[in-house]
Amino acid sequence: MTRKLDFGKVHIMRLDEEMQTWLDQRNLGENSETPDTVCERNIITWLEHQADALRLDYLLAHSDDGITWGRRDGSKIISSHQYFKHVSPPLRMETLQQARLFGPSAELLLWRYGDRKYHARVIADMTSETDEAHGEWRKTEYFDEPQMLWGDTLEEEKSGFTLWREGAQGLRHALPWTLPSPQTPRTDRQLDRAGAEAPPCLYLRHYLADEPAARVYLSRLIGIAPYDLGV
Repeated sequence: MTRKLDFGKVHIMRLDEEMQTWLDQRNLGENSETPDTVCERNIITWLEHQADALRLDYLLAHSDDGITWGRRDGSKIISSHQYFKHVSPPLRMETLQQARLFGPSAELLLWRYGDRKYHARVIADMTSETDEAHGEWRKTEYFDEPQMLWGDTLEEEKSGFTLWREGAQGLRHALPWTLPSPQTPRTDRQLDRAGAEAPPCLYLRHYLADEPAARVYLSRLIGIAPYDLGV
């Protein structure tokens, strides 16, 4: 398949001083609250602040005990754990491996490395609202790629989340995404991957290095949408 290439400017950003200080304090264990309180409230508050400041729409978090999806609602993050606790764990600092906040214009990645400390970075595209004077912007070509997500059977829908099951193994996850109004009942409805009903996809943006041979040097998440053959 021939990829459609676009052209723009991209920047790998550092966190602002306040947010980096918060991470440093967590890494040093500097908090006066109980571990349980810190685990859930502080990490969600930090992610909410970042999502609101950068206008990022979605959350994808990988923990030792499972996957948690989320979506931004105003200045808050609504997580899949709130509606599907049996398949989606809460966000805990002790078990969180990595979390991504993402949207059309940027992605923030928070992760733990071998030193077990938190690290974070932001990849941002230049938009009409971007101040080019802040940071080093790199001109680049890029293309977007859809990746099909788990789920051939839609089991349940709650408050903007859909619970999907995949195959005989019954793998499940709860996406912050809903289907267009269906003509058939939404419960246990098989998807036709040939195109009668486009399955949900996670879209990635790949940036190409300015070299004689095309090479992807940077990638990030940009959104969730139905599969599009034209991409």
